[in-house]
Amino acid sequence: YSMEGGAAISRWVLEQLPQTPDGLAIADALLTGLAKSAAPTRTAELDPYLEKLVGNGSFQLAFLTWLRFLPPEEAKSVPFVYNGDFEQPVSGLPFDWQFSQVRGADTDVVDTTDPGIGKALRVVFANTRVAYHHVTKVLVLPPGPYELSGMVKAEDLMTPRGMRWRVACAGGDNHQLAESDAFLGTFAWKAFTVPFTVPATGCGAQTLRLELDTRVALDQQVVGTFWSDGLAINRVDVTSPSN
Repeated sequence: YSMEGGAAISRWVLEQLPQTPDGLAIADALLTGLAKSAAPTRTAELDPYLEKLVGNGSFQLAFLTWLRFLPPEEAKSVPFVYNGDFEQPVSGLPFDWQFSQVRGADTDVVDTTDPGIGKALRVVFANTRVAYHHVTKVLVLPPGPYELSGMVKAEDLMTPRGMRWRVACAGGDNHQLAESDAFLGTFAWKAFTVPFTVPATGCGAQTLRLELDTRVALDQQVVGTFWSDGLAINRVDVTSPSN
């Protein structure tokens, strides 16, 4: 019995349990036990279980399960946008970044060699039509006012409507909460901020997504390179001092 064999068994079990009656409850109990064992489940093995929870709308349980298997030093203080600087390896789990590849665009994390930036997200477009929305993560923000911020850069990014970061409610009608300005052309690293509010009901989880802004098929024509780094969401203090 090897570590690799145990990992394969664990992943198979987590893939199968959600398909069975009471499977989610059993999987949660299994993961709780494994978390306390000498060989806890690796984070990547959680993917089928977390995806099932997210698909069912059980965002809070998925988030708490994901937190349970983060390294202790990371779990102590998890920002609203985990790995927003792209310095940690991207796991592909819902609360980390999820990249999906699509013909006509190459998405990856690269070392910029700039000590002030470090690693950054880079998307290279191959001058074809692509409905790009292939960088995303799930958030669990309590109701209230927030500000999305980050850094962006573009090199010969030519497209009719540009690239945007967007925040939307997860599930349901995917109600949009915020969108950045449209980014296109050529410009050096610059900061952006976008205020938004999470409503008190109907938005228990959210998505943060990088998208090519399109309305018609012609808007999908895109060439050039887009960069981003330092993504963060911070709660806004709206309390005012009393007179």
